Amino acid sequence: MYKAFWQHDLVTYREVLAFSRGEQVERDTLEGRRKREMNPWVKGTRNAVQIIIGAIAGGLVGVGIGMLAKMLN
Repeated sequence: MYKAFWQHDLVTYREVLAFSRGEQVERDTLEGRRKREMNPWVKGTRNAVQIIIGAIAGGLVGVGIGMLAKMLN
């Protein structure tokens, strides 16, 4: 199923969801057009930044939970 999403050029969650439900996929949305027209290096950079921010946020949550657990002992 993962390969099928790429074969059908689905770029937004709304498009993937409609495809998986067997509904008509509306590709003429502002968000979809913007993502399809975006340069590959911009997509890669945005994904890398999102991964780094997610890792930092996850680390902060982990440290906070560890400090809370230490205070409760």
